[in-house]
Amino acid sequence: YSHAGRRSENWGEAIAAASGSAVVIVVAMDWRMIAKSPTLPVILESARQYVESAKIAAIIAEYIRGLGYQARAHSDGNYEVLCVPLAVEAGLGELGRLGLLIHPVYGPCVRLAVVSTELELEPTPKRAIHADNFCRICKKCADNCPTRAIANHEEPHSRSFRHWSIKQESCYAFWKQIGTDCALCIRSCPYTKPDTLLHRLVRFYVSRNPINQHLALLLDDFFYGRRKRISPANPPEIIPF
Repeated sequence: YSHAGRRSENWGEAIAAASGSAVVIVVAMDWRMIAKSPTLPVILESARQYVESAKIAAIIAEYIRGLGYQARAHSDGNYEVLCVPLAVEAGLGELGRLGLLIHPVYGPCVRLAVVSTELELEPTPKRAIHADNFCRICKKCADNCPTRAIANHEEPHSRSFRHWSIKQESCYAFWKQIGTDCALCIRSCPYTKPDTLLHRLVRFYVSRNPINQHLALLLDDFFYGRRKRISPANPPEIIPF
């Protein structure tokens, strides 16, 4: 980030560019909780794993400082770096249509934290899972987004760059309306599946070539459906506490 946000005490202050290395932490959310989106369990699970990732980042940062190197933990509400691009560079997955990291095992059903440090670290090789092409043909997250905040076009393109991006304001407005983190996009993503032998085989299968991806998507639609869109017009009906 270039300037601070979220907190009133330092809103708009310039952020010094981070240099050196970054350690990226990925914490999986319970897919069974996310399957209840957009209701209350989503925000409980999201918050729980944000806290878990923050704990891990704080411990790593403190350890690095103990070695005599500068280190800063970046966690929810206290980010000075963009987690998803760093996670991609760290070989932890690829950017998906929904604007989140697609992890090879957990898909977008994860929460991220980062430790930036001056300590020189060996880069992790990138791992291709070919989610970029899968997102081109899938569009489930876009079809299920209540506010159409997720792009539905074929090619990744946003702000003159070749990458997926969402309408953050529309997304957050719906969050405020329903009182949860929504997560319908995460729930509808075919990569959000339990880590079973069957789903490991499917993940390997779809990473091989585009033909496999088309077939896997058809099977995902058949067994799991494309899920009906949920209207933002009547929040009490979609959050039956």
